[in-house]
Amino acid sequence: MSKKNKEAADVQSFNRISARANILLNIMFLILALICVIPAVLVVSISFSAEQSITDYGYRLIPKIISLDGYGYLLKQGALIIRALGVSLFVTIVGTVLGTLLTTLMGYVLSRPEAWFLHTSSYPSFCI
Repeated sequence: MSKKNKEAADVQSFNRISARANILLNIMFLILALICVIPAVLVVSISFSAEQSITDYGYRLIPKIISLDGYGYLLKQGALIIRALGVSLFVTIVGTVLGTLLTTLMGYVLSRPEAWFLHTSSYPSFCI
């Protein structure tokens, strides 16, 4: 067997796991996937539930009474929702630009060897 084939065989045997470990990992990742997916499905399910159904029976994955009243309310409040999305967009853009600007300025100052405040005692102030 050539050296290259031997190295490939060593890597393949190193990367193999036992059948028991494979089953255990599959179960673990299935549980983690369900932990991530079930809350999203529950939110969608609740959005189709009638308010009285939630009051009487609580939150259910499959609603007892299906209603689109929540979506009707959202359509009536369209201007308010658009304004809230605009505020979120503004805060995100301004925060990102300011954060990038301040990080760039701080990096420039820290890169200058002649800065008078770059003593060991001043480093904690940059962590804040």
